[in-house]
Amino acid sequence: MKVCTKKLRQLTCVLLFMAWPQPAVELKAEETKEADSLQQYNSVEGDFSIKLPGKPQLSKEALSGSQDVQHQLIAGDSNGVYLVSWQDSPKLAASSEEKQLQALKVSREGLEKRFSSQLIKENKIPFRDKVVALRFQLQLPVNRCKLHGTFFFANSRLYQIMVIGTDEFVSSRQAKDVLDSFQWLARK
Repeated sequence: MKVCTKKLRQLTCVLLFMAWPQPAVELKAEETKEADSLQQYNSVEGDFSIKLPGKPQLSKEALSGSQDVQHQLIAGDSNGVYLVSWQDSPKLAASSEEKQLQALKVSREGLEKRFSSQLIKENKIPFRDKVVALRFQLQLPVNRCKLHGTFFFANSRLYQIMVIGTDEFVSSRQAKDVLDSFQWLARK
């Protein structure tokens, strides 16, 4: 699994919305804990909460050619990582559902092409507060590793939630619990 972990770290360092350049992020993965020991992480800046195994690493990167900033939370272990990113995107967030889905599919297609991966499945789903989201799975060309992603626009932002790792990791109860734990913080 060490080869998979090394490749996962390299992939995670560059997984971003494909329209922007990728920041350099060094992972400092922590031991994965059981699903019932996930820790609540509140991002006031991102307006959400999510449960993760241990304290995540936070990075912020200026997006090339704009004043926009992409934020990333990364947590995981030797079998995989959880990555949550967000950035302001008021124009697309305010656009029609059709345009949003088109932009999300372009992003997914960029990941697929960039990593020579294969699309396993893709679905349009309702996500929290009836926001439309694109949920997909990719088979990565690295030791049976997979990527499960959920991309959506909400609150004038683009959000990306990804689980990247071995099949066992991305299909685990913990991964489901992490994905199901995402909630927006109450706005004042």
